[in-house]
Amino acid sequence: PKPKGPCVDERTWKLLELDRVVAALSERAATEVGRERCLRLEPSTELVTVRERLAETSEARAILEAGRRVPFGGIRDLRTVLRDAGIGSVLAPAELLSVATTLSGLRGLHHALTGSADDAGPRLRRLAADIVVLPELEKEIDRCLDPDGRVRDDASPKLSAVRRRIASVDRECHRKIESLMGNSSVAKMLQEPLVTIRDDRLCVPVRAEFRSQFDGLVHDRSASGATLFIEPAAIVDLNNQLRQLQLEERDEIHRILSELTGRVAERREEIGESLRAASLLDFIFAKARLSLDWHCSVPQLTAQPRCDLVQARHPLLGEDAVPIDLALGDEFTVLLITGPNTGGKTVALKTVGLLTAMVACGLHLPAHGNS
Repeated sequence: PKPKGPCVDERTWKLLELDRVVAALSERAATEVGRERCLRLEPSTELVTVRERLAETSEARAILEAGRRVPFGGIRDLRTVLRDAGIGSVLAPAELLSVATTLSGLRGLHHALTGSADDAGPRLRRLAADIVVLPELEKEIDRCLDPDGRVRDDASPKLSAVRRRIASVDRECHRKIESLMGNSSVAKMLQEPLVTIRDDRLCVPVRAEFRSQFDGLVHDRSASGATLFIEPAAIVDLNNQLRQLQLEERDEIHRILSELTGRVAERREEIGESLRAASLLDFIFAKARLSLDWHCSVPQLTAQPRCDLVQARHPLLGEDAVPIDLALGDEFTVLLITGPNTGGKTVALKTVGLLTAMVACGLHLPAHGNS
């Protein structure tokens, strides 16, 4: 991440290892859109903004400490899908399923934070209220597509009827071929008694030397040339019917997918706004998880240029971090740190700088609450 703005320049960002803090934060996000928002973390110099960000983090942490589950499962990054739907592209079944899965996830997240539970703070409730619940669209996609992305038979009456006719004609084709292969005079011409598909037509493998004796259309041959794959003349008409029905099935499937895509396109703005709200909520809960994992506290903010850290720990040193107390800006504005090599001077400086930047990013601090 490369921050822009007057608060922290790029060189300071790297020196203080804020990039490592951002990486730790992004690892605690549950969704791709949430991780992306974490990676865009930027500090603010506005006191009101920082207070609001810290309050959001505190609300999310309170929910986690209460043992409440806030679900983010199923929420996908749909920006490309929504864009394609908006420009008239027909979405593939897998893309439509991702829309349904995301709508289900958004619905669960909305309910978890706007339901009857009273431990969700007002800020998180307002954000969750921006999530639009679209159960009708979610159900319609699930009604038309099975979990594997196949368009269900009952997605439309026409598709159901066409597939019944396909199954009937296919059975009749196989019945005729099996009857043909059961004829001893025909059986001796076959390389083996099986039915195969060539050029979307039902064929049988005929030994090449019997080509002139076997009535049918050649569609393919083996690499050695010893076997010809022939469509028996007895089923050519049935195969023609089958192919026509398959084309009807394809057209009806395309119509159904187009209709579903149109419904997604109609609600793409609402879905996009819901995803943005979900990504922000995921980002906030990632901050709360970081606060818990790093044993953080909410610092007190002042508009004055003053720093008073109590039992502050450098968060990237883990268990090896030695807590420090440091005050600056009250009775004096210059602090001289002295001591031997490896005595902790640089760590003390970096701790002050890093924690100050973390506060500006709306993160809790690995320090006592009196800081």
